[in-house]
Amino acid sequence: MKKWADKKHHHVEYSMGDLVLVKLHNILRHKDVHKGLTRRYEGPFQVLQRVSSVAYKVELPKKLKLHPVFHVSMLKPFQEDKEDPSRTESSHAPIGATAAYDRHVEQILADRVLRKHWCKPKREYLIKWKGCLRTSQVGNPLKTCGSSRSRSRFFTQRMRRERRQNR
Repeated sequence: MKKWADKKHHHVEYSMGDLVLVKLHNILRHKDVHKGLTRRYEGPFQVLQRVSSVAYKVELPKKLKLHPVFHVSMLKPFQEDKEDPSRTESSHAPIGATAAYDRHVEQILADRVLRKHWCKPKREYLIKWKGCLRTSQVGNPLKTCGSSRSRSRFFTQRMRRERRQNR
């Protein structure tokens, strides 16, 4: 049994200063994006030190807010493309990039409740943002609409209006 198990394993060592790609696919979860559209490895990042025989500390950007120690199975040596160096650059959004939700709601144009089998009902809104020419084309769940202060004020006013109309 050991003979077949060991065929899959290979011994890898990195030295300080080596560039590696880190498998963040399982750590950074992109809920709205299919896993086939996300990159499996991010990087290159520099190896800072060897923590144990199977773990290395890697220099990560501060915005990731992750523990910088990874098992060797999560690391892959970075090989720069000498013919076309721009091939390794990503055309995707930078890792850890988030959308800014400090926009203010001008008007809710429509709302709907999505009911799926075996799931809780989810309310979505078609929103016209202040300062934007077009409305957001995608339904937005309540928790992602505008800043929290403007969102709560807007929705409490809207609920009061609806109650008055129903009387």
